[in-house]
Amino acid sequence: MPHSFVNKAAPGDPSASFSGLPPPVTTANAIPFNDIIQRLGVCADFKPNFQPETPWLWSIGSALRKHWTASESTQPDAKDWTMSSIEGFCRYSLMDDKRDRRLRVWFKHDLVGQSSIYMLHNCSEKIQEAIQDKIKLLASSAGRPGDLMFIDYIIVNEVAGSWIDKILDVYKKLLRYEHLQPSQYRDDHLDFAAHELHDLAQTIHVLQEEIHGILDQINFLIDTHSLVTGDPQYLDCLTNLRSRTSRWHHWLRSFRERTNIRIQLWFHLATQRDNRTNMQIAQLTSKISEQTQKDSSAMIT
Repeated sequence: MPHSFVNKAAPGDPSASFSGLPPPVTTANAIPFNDIIQRLGVCADFKPNFQPETPWLWSIGSALRKHWTASESTQPDAKDWTMSSIEGFCRYSLMDDKRDRRLRVWFKHDLVGQSSIYMLHNCSEKIQEAIQDKIKLLASSAGRPGDLMFIDYIIVNEVAGSWIDKILDVYKKLLRYEHLQPSQYRDDHLDFAAHELHDLAQTIHVLQEEIHGILDQINFLIDTHSLVTGDPQYLDCLTNLRSRTSRWHHWLRSFRERTNIRIQLWFHLATQRDNRTNMQIAQLTSKISEQTQKDSSAMIT
């Protein structure tokens, strides 16, 4: 069953304290999801992302909404307004138990009041437990709690890591074809190899796009962190994750090109097989023609 929870804590302020964990959601105390969205004041542009009737292509990508306020002394047409809060949305694709889970995250950072609210929808138990464990640790710590960007880092790090098994799987399949001996390129394997290699190329293409999307989300979070005053530790973590994920993306591009080389090789072998078959047919046709001419000459004689 999908998990969703809301937690509020203070970022950046050394004297801030976490408000603790939300109570478990049960049938008795569950709040309708639309009511939660209404109570939190989710931007109208973001609301469709959480509604089940919204097409899945609509609720993709990341978005940020900046809210500005002006002091009493500032004229309405003045340009020196102050950014009071930022509100954002991310939709992640999490490979969870061999299925693609759509994880939606909404957050709002109050830059004036130094508080943050996060809402996670369709969150995996692993991510939820990791966030709750981190909050418990920070709540019991006498040191500075830092900012809530650790929530974003836990999520995007888990999302990126969830695709590792898929990447390793296509890598192993590709290596199996690259390590074939010449004697193993048999005609009876051509049809199977053609189908498997094309499926492999398609899977790599999908993985490449998924990893590219994760890179976009990491860049989005890094840009968001620059607006939130907090612990630079999580900025360093996001930067490191971006570098690692970028290398995965480069390797997938390499896998895709190497798979195309294998496809071309098998296509070349299939063409050679067809050429041999056509040559045999031509030779047989020629023999039949010669024999027919001989039979015609014998009948005339």
